[in-house]
Amino acid sequence: MNQACGIVSVAKMTTERHAAEYNMKHKDRGLALIFNHEHFDSSELSTRTGTNVDCKNLEHELQKLYFTVVVHTNCKYKEILETVQKAASQDHTNSDCILVAILSHGKMGFINAKDKEYKLDSIWSCFTADRCPTLAGKPKLFFIQACQGKSFDDGTMLRTDHIETDGESATNYRIPNHADFLFAYSTIPGFYAWRNQLQGSWFVQALCAELATNGKRLDILTLLTYVCQRVAIDFESYNPKIPAYNEKKQIPCIMTMLTRVLRFSDR
Repeated sequence: MNQACGIVSVAKMTTERHAAEYNMKHKDRGLALIFNHEHFDSSELSTRTGTNVDCKNLEHELQKLYFTVVVHTNCKYKEILETVQKAASQDHTNSDCILVAILSHGKMGFINAKDKEYKLDSIWSCFTADRCPTLAGKPKLFFIQACQGKSFDDGTMLRTDHIETDGESATNYRIPNHADFLFAYSTIPGFYAWRNQLQGSWFVQALCAELATNGKRLDILTLLTYVCQRVAIDFESYNPKIPAYNEKKQIPCIMTMLTRVLRFSDR
């Protein structure tokens, strides 16, 4: 909506008003953009060894879910913005959804492109319903593998007690411009996100494992809950020579504005 002029944007209804699930039966699953950052202009930002493993695995799993995957490597901010704006200007009428994955360095509120840091909202705001009407009412998914700070999670030990126990569907309706977004962050605000140089980041490892096992069976929020479980329970840093980096934990953070159940069912 252009609030100053009182103009309401109009988009085609793609899902019945009170449908429990998103319509995922369009001709195409949709576009998946992966921005993979390994190298940076600033000498203060280290090479992200292991990110190519993440990128390859994520690309593979998204292709299995019928996404059209396009990988962009070591892009400058202007290139990222131009790519996203071009994607937002396309006709997504025949697509179920869109997905954007960013693998990079970051800090609270910012992500690093090759040349500078930027705020995520400069990217996702291109896909709001008023700016990208052919994605209105459709899922817009963002997966962010990046630190959100420098704090470490020491974790807490849990111990057992050693106890064993065996009609209006055709009516026009208005939606918020910012509805139908989902953001999955590798860690919570203020905290570090861990990455293995050989196997990739904890978050993307867990995400790809869940997509491979349950990607076509579980709804996305249940699946991401299990991603959080994998990261929280199965991963722990090991660096005994540097105690400050040893035995640390991590928990992803999911923020959702989805309005229906999202399931990548088989086609």
